[in-house]
Amino acid sequence: MDRMPPHSESAPAISPAVLRRRHETYLTEHYLAAHITAVNVALATAGLSVASLLATTRASSGDVAVLGAFWLASILSVAAAYSGTMIGSIMLPAYVPGVRDLLLPLLLGLSEFLLFAVLAYKVTGLARGYVPIAWWSAFMVFGVAVFASVRRARRLVATEAYTTGAQKVRREYVERMKVDLRGTRSILVMGILGVVFQVGYGRLHTRWLAALTPNQVNLVLAAPVLIMLAGGLRTHHTSAVLLRASLAGLSGRQSHARLIRSSSRHGRTYIRRPTGSGAVIGSSATTSQNRQSAATPTALALAALTGAAATAAVLAVASKIRASVPPRTR
Repeated sequence: MDRMPPHSESAPAISPAVLRRRHETYLTEHYLAAHITAVNVALATAGLSVASLLATTRASSGDVAVLGAFWLASILSVAAAYSGTMIGSIMLPAYVPGVRDLLLPLLLGLSEFLLFAVLAYKVTGLARGYVPIAWWSAFMVFGVAVFASVRRARRLVATEAYTTGAQKVRREYVERMKVDLRGTRSILVMGILGVVFQVGYGRLHTRWLAALTPNQVNLVLAAPVLIMLAGGLRTHHTSAVLLRASLAGLSGRQSHARLIRSSSRHGRTYIRRPTGSGAVIGSSATTSQNRQSAATPTALALAALTGAAATAAVLAVASKIRASVPPRTR
């Protein structure tokens, strides 16, 4: 019978403390990694869709306006979902992901990919007439994914355990998440309306709709979508500002409490002025800035490589598509 190899001194045994440290940020790291991967795939597909749209010939002004609105709404959708995850993940509790926590990021990533993929109809071979219904269907799936994700995140933050010092920050953030729930619910409703219009346009094309073309109605539906997505980005910015202020206050209170405990150990009952708190907070801020400075070159390098690859892909696909177009139709 084969024996287990002896334990190597270079690979220390996993201790309960290591498992606890992993558990503290496991859910947060899972969501961040999943969303970063989804955004990278979506941006690559966005480049292909741009190449397809630029290679489109004999397109009417209405078609160009609708496809442009769809592409802009897709970019804003990805940006809104990504910013919400990056800002709010810091509040997620120590929790081992369940099946829902695994499937929701996959559904969101798939919907973000489809938002751009359906616009690259010159590459995929999708008929131009099916692009609007395909895009609104993808946007409806996106609405389902973001609404379910925000609802799931709010439930985790609201029900899991937080210490006394962190409960105030948790309550404030959970209260602000009500705005996110209303916004994602509105996105889902607009996606459903878009699909219903595309499916039942023949029966709905009466009275005042008779004066509008399908492109015009698509623009009418896309306009509030663009406004809502832009508003969502603004809401995330406000949440980030308030969350930074709450966390800064939490750090200040913890530093002050440590100074009080230190005074109590020496028999003093008065509260000493927290002269050292500035040094503690400043040291923390300096460490954070050093980490950000160290990560900046890597982030810039990755952004440059990604941008170069996307540009090369766009140019290559655009050249290929234009080469396949007969000279008489150019």
